[in-house]
Amino acid sequence: MEERDVNVNSESMEEEIDIGTVRISPDVVSAIASVAVTEIDGIAGVAQNLTGGLAELLGKRNVSRGIKVEVNDGVAVIDANIIVNYGAVIPAVSAKLQEKIKDDVETMTGISVDRVNVHVQGVKLETSAPAEPKEEAEAETPAPAEDEAEPAETAQDAPAENE
Repeated sequence: MEERDVNVNSESMEEEIDIGTVRISPDVVSAIASVAVTEIDGIAGVAQNLTGGLAELLGKRNVSRGIKVEVNDGVAVIDANIIVNYGAVIPAVSAKLQEKIKDDVETMTGISVDRVNVHVQGVKLETSAPAEPKEEAEAETPAPAEDEAEPAETAQDAPAENE
Protein backbone atom coordinates (compact mmCIF):
# COMPACT_ATOMS: atom_id res chain seq x y z
CA MET A 1 0.00 0.00 0.00
CA GLU A 2 1.40 3.39 -0.91
CA GLU A 3 1.98 6.00 1.75
CA ARG A 4 -0.23 9.06 1.51
CA ASP A 5 -0.03 12.56 2.94
CA VAL A 6 -3.29 13.76 4.39
CA ASN A 7 -3.63 17.49 5.02
CA VAL A 8 -6.27 18.24 7.59
CA ASN A 9 -8.23 21.43 8.06
CA SER A 10 -11.26 22.16 10.19
CA GLU A 11 -13.72 21.44 7.37
CA SER A 12 -12.44 18.18 5.87
CA MET A 13 -9.60 15.73 5.59
CA GLU A 14 -7.84 16.39 2.29
CA GLU A 15 -5.46 14.25 0.30
CA GLU A 16 -3.40 15.37 -2.67
CA ILE A 17 -2.93 12.73 -5.35
CA ASP A 18 -1.44 12.96 -8.83
CA ILE A 19 -4.71 13.74 -10.58
CA GLY A 20 -6.52 15.88 -8.00
CA THR A 21 -7.67 16.23 -4.42
CA VAL A 22 -9.78 13.93 -2.28
CA ARG A 23 -11.63 15.56 0.63
CA ILE A 24 -13.24 13.47 3.35
CA SER A 25 -15.66 15.33 5.59
CA PRO A 26 -15.69 14.55 9.32
CA ASP A 27 -19.40 13.80 8.78
CA VAL A 28 -18.35 10.84 6.61
CA VAL A 29 -16.18 9.47 9.42
CA SER A 30 -19.12 9.99 11.81
CA ALA A 31 -21.45 8.12 9.48
CA ILE A 32 -19.00 5.20 9.21
CA ALA A 33 -18.74 5.05 13.00
CA SER A 34 -22.54 5.21 13.35
CA VAL A 35 -23.01 2.25 11.04
CA ALA A 36 -20.44 0.33 13.09
CA VAL A 37 -22.57 0.99 16.19
CA THR A 38 -25.55 -0.73 14.56
CA GLU A 39 -23.46 -3.82 13.77
CA ILE A 40 -22.49 -4.65 17.37
CA ASP A 41 -24.79 -6.92 19.39
CA GLY A 42 -25.74 -5.43 22.73
CA ILE A 43 -25.91 -1.83 21.54
CA ALA A 44 -29.36 -0.29 21.18
CA GLY A 45 -28.11 2.71 19.20
CA VAL A 46 -26.36 6.06 19.19
CA ALA A 47 -27.29 8.49 21.97
CA GLN A 48 -28.79 11.70 20.64
CA ASN A 49 -27.22 14.14 23.05
CA LEU A 50 -23.83 14.38 24.69
CA THR A 51 -25.03 15.70 28.04
CA GLY A 52 -25.62 12.33 29.67
CA GLY A 53 -28.71 10.72 31.09
CA LEU A 54 -30.93 8.41 29.14
CA ALA A 55 -30.86 9.87 25.63
CA GLU A 56 -33.28 9.01 22.90
CA LEU A 57 -32.23 6.70 20.12
CA LEU A 58 -31.73 8.29 16.73
CA GLY A 59 -33.70 7.55 13.62
CA LYS A 60 -32.11 7.14 10.22
CA ARG A 61 -32.17 10.84 9.33
CA ASN A 62 -29.28 11.92 11.55
CA VAL A 63 -27.41 8.76 12.39
CA SER A 64 -24.11 10.39 13.31
CA ARG A 65 -25.29 13.01 15.81
CA GLY A 66 -23.92 11.11 18.83
CA ILE A 67 -20.52 10.60 17.18
CA LYS A 68 -17.84 13.28 17.51
CA VAL A 69 -14.76 13.25 15.28
CA GLU A 70 -11.63 15.35 15.80
CA VAL A 71 -8.71 15.10 13.39
CA ASN A 72 -5.33 16.66 14.09
CA ASP A 73 -2.26 16.08 11.93
CA GLY A 74 -4.04 13.32 10.01
CA VAL A 75 -4.94 11.32 13.13
CA ALA A 76 -8.53 10.93 14.29
CA VAL A 77 -9.99 10.75 17.77
CA ILE A 78 -13.58 9.51 17.77
CA ASP A 79 -16.09 9.77 20.61
CA ALA A 80 -19.12 7.47 20.37
CA ASN A 81 -22.09 8.12 22.66
CA ILE A 82 -24.20 4.98 22.85
CA ILE A 83 -27.09 3.30 24.58
CA VAL A 84 -26.67 -0.37 25.44
CA ASN A 85 -29.34 -3.02 25.75
CA TYR A 86 -30.16 -4.21 29.25
CA GLY A 87 -28.11 -7.29 30.04
CA ALA A 88 -25.21 -6.43 27.74
CA VAL A 89 -21.72 -6.82 29.18
CA ILE A 90 -20.70 -3.20 28.79
CA PRO A 91 -16.88 -3.57 28.81
CA ALA A 92 -17.01 -6.36 26.18
CA VAL A 93 -19.50 -4.52 23.97
CA SER A 94 -17.47 -1.30 24.23
CA ALA A 95 -14.22 -3.07 23.28
CA LYS A 96 -15.88 -4.65 20.22
CA LEU A 97 -17.23 -1.25 19.19
CA GLN A 98 -13.83 0.40 19.56
CA GLU A 99 -12.21 -2.22 17.32
CA LYS A 100 -15.02 -2.06 14.74
CA ILE A 101 -14.97 1.74 14.46
CA LYS A 102 -11.16 1.88 14.23
CA ASP A 103 -10.99 -0.86 11.58
CA ASP A 104 -13.87 0.51 9.49
CA VAL A 105 -12.68 4.14 9.50
CA GLU A 106 -9.06 3.23 8.71
CA THR A 107 -10.06 0.78 5.97
CA MET A 108 -12.60 3.03 4.27
CA THR A 109 -10.83 6.39 4.57
CA GLY A 110 -7.12 5.74 5.08
CA ILE A 111 -7.22 8.05 8.10
CA SER A 112 -5.32 6.76 11.12
CA VAL A 113 -7.49 6.41 14.24
CA ASP A 114 -5.60 7.07 17.46
CA ARG A 115 -8.45 6.64 19.93
CA VAL A 116 -12.08 5.57 20.04
CA ASN A 117 -13.71 6.72 23.27
CA VAL A 118 -17.02 5.03 24.10
CA HIS A 119 -19.44 6.90 26.35
CA VAL A 120 -22.36 4.78 27.56
CA GLN A 121 -25.20 7.26 28.01
CA GLY A 122 -27.95 4.86 29.01
CA VAL A 123 -29.49 1.43 29.07
CA LYS A 124 -32.47 0.43 26.97
CA LEU A 125 -34.87 -1.72 28.92
CA GLU A 126 -36.98 -4.24 27.06
CA THR A 127 -40.51 -2.96 26.85
CA SER A 128 -43.11 -5.57 26.13
CA ALA A 129 -46.86 -5.63 26.52
CA PRO A 130 -48.11 -7.52 29.56
CA ALA A 131 -48.81 -11.14 28.75
CA GLU A 132 -52.47 -12.01 28.30
CA PRO A 133 -53.87 -14.78 30.47
CA LYS A 134 -54.00 -18.00 28.47
CA GLU A 135 -57.80 -18.42 28.75
CA GLU A 136 -58.46 -15.01 27.21
CA ALA A 137 -55.96 -15.62 24.42
CA GLU A 138 -57.62 -18.93 23.53
CA ALA A 139 -61.11 -17.38 23.58
CA GLU A 140 -60.02 -14.84 20.96
CA THR A 141 -58.38 -17.46 18.74
CA PRO A 142 -60.52 -18.36 15.71
CA ALA A 143 -61.78 -21.92 15.43
CA PRO A 144 -59.57 -24.35 13.50
CA ALA A 145 -60.22 -24.77 9.78
CA GLU A 146 -61.55 -28.33 10.32
CA ASP A 147 -64.54 -27.01 12.26
CA GLU A 148 -65.34 -24.53 9.51
CA ALA A 149 -65.48 -27.33 6.92
CA GLU A 150 -68.31 -29.13 8.76
CA PRO A 151 -71.80 -27.80 8.08
CA ALA A 152 -73.29 -25.79 10.88
CA GLU A 153 -76.01 -27.44 12.92
CA THR A 154 -79.45 -26.11 12.07
CA ALA A 155 -82.65 -26.21 14.06
CA GLN A 156 -83.89 -29.11 11.90
CA ASP A 157 -80.75 -31.18 12.62
CA ALA A 158 -80.73 -30.52 16.35
CA PRO A 159 -82.19 -33.30 18.51
CA ALA A 160 -85.55 -32.42 19.93
CA GLU A 161 -85.48 -31.93 23.67
CA ASN A 162 -89.20 -32.58 24.25
CA GLU A 163 -89.63 -35.89 22.45
